[in-house]
Amino acid sequence: MSTKINQTIPITQEDLIYIYGDEYQFFISTMISNCNCVRCESHYHSTIVNYNIFLYESNDILLKGSCQKCGHLISRYLETGEVPAFLSRINKVRSNNGFH
Repeated sequence: MSTKINQTIPITQEDLIYIYGDEYQFFISTMISNCNCVRCESHYHSTIVNYNIFLYESNDILLKGSCQKCGHLISRYLETGEVPAFLSRINKVRSNNGFH
């Protein structure tokens, strides 16, 4: 029995802007500034900075970066794969990055 590893691919900020389209400002105002940091116990009031962006096979996005307040490593998981409006743009990003 084999287990399938959920492959991630790195994507750019431009890819993220394209995926979110008109909802990108919502992303900036709500997702980036509402992260949880276990070190400073901010309870979803930390901002993630210096983040790298990864696209999962499930079409969800993961941001890996640092807490703006204390510098501790944090991440933010975005369930973009559940949003039908994003799927065609995600597939285009995946294709443009050489993944199908």
